[in-house]
Amino acid sequence: MARQRNAKMASALAARGITGTELARRTGLSRGTITAVLNKRVVPTVVTRDMIADALGVTVKYLWPGMET
Repeated sequence: MARQRNAKMASALAARGITGTELARRTGLSRGTITAVLNKRVVPTVVTRDMIADALGVTVKYLWPGMET
């Protein structure tokens, strides 16, 4: 079975040259949380979505369409 990933989050990371570890540092979230969100193992909370989107310079709507509230 193919691994599911948040393709937009992966693309935003790659476009900015940011690793998951660096994103964790910038957001204050654990590396495990970043990995779980990136690999769609968990649905991020509103606060987590906001932190990740802000750190990547994109909107929550871009990363998680339909979850911006």
